[in-house]
Amino acid sequence: MLAYTADALLSINCVDRRPVRSVRRAIFSLRLWRRTPTTRPAASHAVGSKQSNVNKQHGGILIGLLNTQTLANNRPIAVSDTIATRHLDILALTETWHHASDDIPLKRCAPPGYLIVDAARSDAVSTRSDVERGGGIAVIYSDRFAAKKLQFDVKPTTFEVLGCSLRSASTTVVYVVIYRPGTKPATDGFFTELVALLEIVATFRNDIVITGDFNIHVNDANDWRARRLADILESFNLLQAVSEPTHWQGNTLDLVITRSDVRPTACSVDPPKVISDHALVVCQFPSA
Repeated sequence: MLAYTADALLSINCVDRRPVRSVRRAIFSLRLWRRTPTTRPAASHAVGSKQSNVNKQHGGILIGLLNTQTLANNRPIAVSDTIATRHLDILALTETWHHASDDIPLKRCAPPGYLIVDAARSDAVSTRSDVERGGGIAVIYSDRFAAKKLQFDVKPTTFEVLGCSLRSASTTVVYVVIYRPGTKPATDGFFTELVALLEIVATFRNDIVITGDFNIHVNDANDWRARRLADILESFNLLQAVSEPTHWQGNTLDLVITRSDVRPTACSVDPPKVISDHALVVCQFPSA
């Protein structure tokens, strides 16, 4: 049996060097991983999802999430206006349907002073047989951040993923955006690939925000897929912040997940069917 000292475990806790999969599985299965907490203002343990129109007047960093269900017609204008009027620092988009980083509809989503990092639909679905339609992910962010697109060792086939780190003058946060198509229910393969991804992401020293459209009814306590997702998140000491329906049919599909010690201080869900069938989710985080 492999044995590691505390110093040996600490030595592999770095951004540029990952423990191998067998080691990561052992660490998390035994719940041995504990991140050294950073110093920050205390966040509330109760995230008020029913607070409407979380906005900049409260300060902090505002992070939005929206499944656009294509960027056709006037949706890029609506997305850009939403970023500007809500003063969002970051907006994660899923199901953009864009095919290249220089697609005009995608570029029109960014108002002045904002940049984009993306995973185009053509890249995302080229080798993924389970992704039948839709696709495309993007993160639109204020140019006060410096962005770095991340590559993960795992190459999931059941969902799309985009990772990037955004660095400000005082902190760096890793953002992971996931889109799992809803054309089929989540399978064992999805959960296996999600665990493999989380084993990597959870080892980052930086704060992490995992968000996107999982197409799992986390609002349904009787759904075994929702229970399994909750168990997986708990095993990585992660918490999901969105508690209201994010789709017009009444289910909570679009999620915002963080470590338990870095929860959003507020979370709002706008009505759906404004830009698409999905609601805009906005979470507020304290400034570092």
